[in-house]
Amino acid sequence: MTVNELTYRPVEPADYPLMAAWYRDPRVMAPVGFPAGLIKTVDQLAGTVARHLAKPGAGWETLLSGGRPIGEFLYALEAPGVMTFDLTIGEFDCQQLGLGTRVLREHLPAVAHKLGATRVAIEVDAHNAVALHVYAKVGFAKSKLPVAPWRDSAGALHTAVGLVLAMT
Repeated sequence: MTVNELTYRPVEPADYPLMAAWYRDPRVMAPVGFPAGLIKTVDQLAGTVARHLAKPGAGWETLLSGGRPIGEFLYALEAPGVMTFDLTIGEFDCQQLGLGTRVLREHLPAVAHKLGATRVAIEVDAHNAVALHVYAKVGFAKSKLPVAPWRDSAGALHTAVGLVLAMT
C-alpha cells in the first residue's frame, strides 16, 4: 500500500459502518485485547461517539490517507492539562507502515497544544508489544499511576500499562 498525505476530519455518521467493521476485525482488535473483535452496531457507535464528544475538549477524527479512511483518533481533556487519546489504524493493510508513529509525532502534539495539555496519557494492553514499542519510540514513559485490569468479551483478564508523554 502506498501511503499518501495523512489528513484528519471530524468523524461523520457515514464513517460508522466502516468503524464497526474495524472493531469486528480480530486482526485489528486482538492486539488491543479483544481477540474475537468487538461487535458494535451503527447505533451503538453513534451513542459512543455522542457520549465521547460530550466530554470537555473532546474530539473524534477520521484519519485519511489519500482521502481513504484508514483509522481514527479520539481524544479528550480528562483533567486540567491532561489529554487522553486513542488511536486505531483500522485498515489492516495500513498497519505497521509507520502511520501510527506519524500521527503521534505530527498530529498528537498539535491537538494537545490546542487543548492546552501539558501531558498526554494512554492505557495500553500490556501484551501489545507493537504499540508499546511505538509509544516508547516517540517518548512515552510508564506512568506511576495504577491501571485497573479488565476482562475481554471472553472473560480473559488483561492488564494494561499507563503511559504518559510530557508536552514541551
